This record gives sequence, structure tokens and C-alpha cells, in this order.
Amino acid sequence: MSAPTDIEPKIRSGRYTDPRVIECGIVVQLICGDRDKGRLFTEIEKELHDVEPLALSAALKRLKLGGVVVFDGQRLTASRSAKHLAALGMIAV
Repeated sequence: MSAPTDIEPKIRSGRYTDPRVIECGIVVQLICGDRDKGRLFTEIEKELHDVEPLALSAALKRLKLGGVVVFDGQRLTASRSAKHLAALGMIAV
């Protein structure tokens, strides 16, 4: 059995806890497809059902503070700069 690496998602009780993996999951949900209107937080929770709830909230807070997402308490949208980077191909999914 090999030792876990930094890039392997950390899993506890069958749920993802690695902050980078969770943040990527949120961003992917917001920039894939036609997401100009954003997503409800409850939709993100359903899509990322395998993420610890506290870890999801913490990741959302970090992304908001970093200017990556906009969150009005219910609806999440990618920031204008995140959308622009995605359009340039800098965020590849």
C-alpha cells in the first residue's frame, strides 16, 4: 500500500475533505455549461453530496473571499474574472 500524496483527495467517512478538491468542484459547477444565472447553494450541495457540509461551507467562504465566486446567501455565480479566465481557456474542465 502506497502512502497518500498531496494530490489525492482526502476522504473521511466516505466524504471528500480536501479543500482544493472541494473548491474545484464548486468552480466546475459554476463555469460548466450555461450558468450565467448561477446556481442555488442547495443545487451545489446536491451535486457535491460526497463533501462534508462544513468543508463545503469553508470552501465557499474561501472562494468568496478570493473573489472567485459571488454568493448572495442563496445563489452562487462565478465572478466576472473567473468567467473570463474560463473563456480564455485558463480554467479547463
